[in-house]
Amino acid sequence: MQFLNVFLLLSVVSGAKLRGSETRRAQEASDIELMRLAGVNNWHLQFPDGVYDEEKAASLSNEREELDFMSELVDRCTGAIDDNSTNSHILACHLISDPEQQHQWVPTGPMKLTTNLIDALGRDGYHRDSYSNIFKMHATAAMINDKCFMWDSRDQDQQQINHQFTNSASYSSSVESSTGLDVSMNAGYGPVSVNAGYNEQNSNSASSDGQKQFAFGESYYEESIGYLTNNCFTRIYVEDKLKNLLKQEWVDKWKVVRDETDAKKLSKTQQFHELAMGGLIIPREFYFGGKIRYTIKSTYTMTSTGSSEAMSRAITAGFQAGAAGASAGVQSEVSEAVKKAANDENLHEDTRVEIESLGVPVSTDCFQSSDAGKRCGDLLTKAVASVKEDLKLLSAPHAHKGFFDIVELVKWTLDDFNDDIFKTALSEYFTAYKCTNPNAEQLFFQSTLHEPV
Repeated sequence: MQFLNVFLLLSVVSGAKLRGSETRRAQEASDIELMRLAGVNNWHLQFPDGVYDEEKAASLSNEREELDFMSELVDRCTGAIDDNSTNSHILACHLISDPEQQHQWVPTGPMKLTTNLIDALGRDGYHRDSYSNIFKMHATAAMINDKCFMWDSRDQDQQQINHQFTNSASYSSSVESSTGLDVSMNAGYGPVSVNAGYNEQNSNSASSDGQKQFAFGESYYEESIGYLTNNCFTRIYVEDKLKNLLKQEWVDKWKVVRDETDAKKLSKTQQFHELAMGGLIIPREFYFGGKIRYTIKSTYTMTSTGSSEAMSRAITAGFQAGAAGASAGVQSEVSEAVKKAANDENLHEDTRVEIESLGVPVSTDCFQSSDAGKRCGDLLTKAVASVKEDLKLLSAPHAHKGFFDIVELVKWTLDDFNDDIFKTALSEYFTAYKCTNPNAEQLFFQSTLHEPV
């Protein structure tokens, strides 16, 4: 009803709105102001006039042309922003950057299985190694031009939260609570992304002998000023435009999957391996504001079924030490508390504690005081408040929630793609992984799950 009233309001004033020589920028600013007065705080991102060359974008035929196009687009966007720019224009220009940069605000593809979904974002956004770059370089810009991105400036009150995981099951639970990803067995590709993902992270971070396990904990203050949603992961948009923004090399890999009728054979192909490890879910909601935290990253020796619970208690002891106030600095006190608790459990571990701020810049020195980090919360609130007043100060997103199954994208791109064989191949592939890593826990698709070999 609220949106209907807004549109009626816009219609009523349209005749008196803007005529003659008044620019579209002024009209957009007028519309946004009307929506603000009506209590609506969401709007599409749009480039300033003359910034995005749609005709030239349609003619791009190689990576060199795409790089030049994006470099020119970034320059034009930067030059177009001034004190009179609308927030819609400011955010649109914030979202694009040189494709060769190490970090991007919005990933151009699915998160790799080796990426910790809780720890995917860094100070400057997503590192290019955390996701598979399946789209052409100008894809994000093209989606901005098509008004795919919607900003919602709904505030989120500050929260102080602890998360931790020590095995596949607790990783699954932590991912679901922190990102909203549904990890139930019948929830698309969430289960394999989370469970197989933990085991791949574990293999990279610990060892392949099945005895070393990866554990993670974070304690943080978080405050958001709004979030951005990509609304173009729809069948209509994919079939009309987005499929043309996919890199051909990835389309060719999916054609191999589509054409193979034997799951066991498929699971042994290089194309399948690259697709499975390349990731199966794409973030579509990005939260802006700030987050200041310390993380606990440990490897521990799995000697019994109770080892993961013992490691969980050790991380909890670290959280308690941090909450009690770290007069000697949170890094040393939390680390010592984890090590002492693990030693009391006869658990062998190797732990490091790191401090950082994400989103709006906040000094992490506040964690060195004896007030249990409460000053961090106060500093974060002040920093977030300053950005609310001027979105030109906005930093990279600090969190993501809401994901899209890449297989839906494939189905709409290849038309006749049936993923039953692919699901079975995933179960074959990751069950084989379990044979070489007996501590791995797997939870995939209810109808295709295989018993360990």
